[in-house]
Amino acid sequence: CIECPFHGWQFDGETGQCVKIPYAEKIPAFAKTKVWPSTECHELIYVWYDAEGRDPKYELDEIEELKTGQWTYRGRLVHYIAAHIEDISENGADVAHLSALHQPGVTGGGNVNFAETWLSKLLSHKWTATWKSKDESLSHIGHMTLHLANSVLGFKLQFLDVHLNSDQIGPSVVILRFKTIFGRGAWLQTVVPEEPLNQRMTNYIFADWWIPTFIAAIMLKGMGIQIDRDMNVWSNKTYLSKPLLVKEDRLILEHRRWYSQFYSESSQKFTIKKENDLTW
Repeated sequence: CIECPFHGWQFDGETGQCVKIPYAEKIPAFAKTKVWPSTECHELIYVWYDAEGRDPKYELDEIEELKTGQWTYRGRLVHYIAAHIEDISENGADVAHLSALHQPGVTGGGNVNFAETWLSKLLSHKWTATWKSKDESLSHIGHMTLHLANSVLGFKLQFLDVHLNSDQIGPSVVILRFKTIFGRGAWLQTVVPEEPLNQRMTNYIFADWWIPTFIAAIMLKGMGIQIDRDMNVWSNKTYLSKPLLVKEDRLILEHRRWYSQFYSESSQKFTIKKENDLTW
């Protein structure tokens, strides 16, 4: 059963029918709620939504290290983002932005206007990334590989390198596995539309149980700073259906073609303004 915390009403998880009202003599037949396809995975409850009301097209795979207890929960970050949900996903294929937005050290903070300060130059990040969609049997997954090389005062410290593999599963779930000198783990990202053009993005971090807590805390802080930089862009950018791109930006169009599979005839559409028109 699912219980409402406000008045204690309980609903059957299979039928949606109300089965208990603590203060009522009789439960009316019309007391029921919609049943959504759902599953428990990654220590979370996922709910499937399809604009056409179709059954789930794919299942989520467990993270084996979570099931065995090798990786433990270390914290989370929650951001509310004024942007379209696809903008957030497209970030993964827009590999060129990594050098421009995420190369200055996290020591400089989340405001890219201060990227030239000595704090930003104290630490620098060099990113190498690729993105591609998986084969037909796993076409709902987009895969990204990343290599992060860190330098301090211009000196590369290879032992601080981070190797990452990311799977974008459908439009709103990302599993980003990482390998460092301290151990391994994963970021689990979920993006939930709260309302039109307002997304709740949550990033959970799981890591080897032996990794010191302060290391996980540093990783959380670093991720938060990098997300703040992206948010400054996401919240102010304009969507263009035909953006000005060069051949090195081809992955952006590949990602848009891949992401289009998650829209259907009944998907809600918003027309806010015409491109290149300021009359709005």
